[in-house]
Formats: sequence, C-alpha cells, structure tokens
Amino acid sequence: YSFHFYIYKLIKPITITTVPNNRDIEKEINFFAEDYVNHFNKISGRDELRQFVDVYIKAFPDIKRTIEDILVEGNKVANRYRVKGIHQGEFMGIAPTGKKVEVNGIVISRFEDGLIAEEWDLWDTDSFLKQLGLKEFPV
Repeated sequence: YSFHFYIYKLIKPITITTVPNNRDIEKEINFFAEDYVNHFNKISGRDELRQFVDVYIKAFPDIKRTIEDILVEGNKVANRYRVKGIHQGEFMGIAPTGKKVEVNGIVISRFEDGLIAEEWDLWDTDSFLKQLGLKEFPV
C-alpha cells in the first residue's frame, strides 16, 4: 500500500511503487497524527494504521498507486487514485488468487499541525471483488 502524502504538492499524476524490502513503514506512519482516524476503514491511531498497511503489503507486494487528481482547500486535500497489483497474499479473508486487480478510489485527508489527522477513503469494492471472481467479501 502506498500512501499519498508524498505527492500532495505535485500538480501532475504520479505513480508510487511499493517495494516491501525497501520500505520504511515507520517513516510513512510518522506523516499521520497519533490519533489519526480513517472513517471508511475504521482505523484509529497509528498502531491500527501500521497493521492495516502491513495487510496491504503482504496481500499486494507489487502494488502501484497512481494519483490522478489532487484538490486542496484549506486544511483538506482530496485525491483521486488508481491502484494496481497482483493478489499474492490473504486480504480481508480472501485467499491469494494470483489475479491482477486495478481499483479506483477517492480520499479526502484533513491535516492538523502538518500531519494527516483524519481521512475519508472510498474505493470501488465491487470492481475489486469482480476482478477476484467474488460477489462479496467472505464473512
């Protein structure tokens, strides 16, 4: 999983490639407030965020995230992104399929004291499931 905070000040689309062996997750986590909240993914705090990122890295080790659009207003940043990767590890109860996925999403981030304090992240779960050959997430 590649975070979008590196590119907030860029005007053009950018692709971020995640290479798990070369990642510094702690450096990325430090861009988020201690009491960070993601309303879509039900994440509260850096520890839960760290666990969430680890799940993505294990499930999609070749993940690439391309930021298509960025809008800034006050202390909020919105970006439209596209994520591509091969499903190689367990993800949200779904066993590895080896299938390629491409998913679009939008995230709104609220900054406080220079850190991401809160996010609303929506992605195309229906398309994601179809690409994996599923109709719904396992219970």
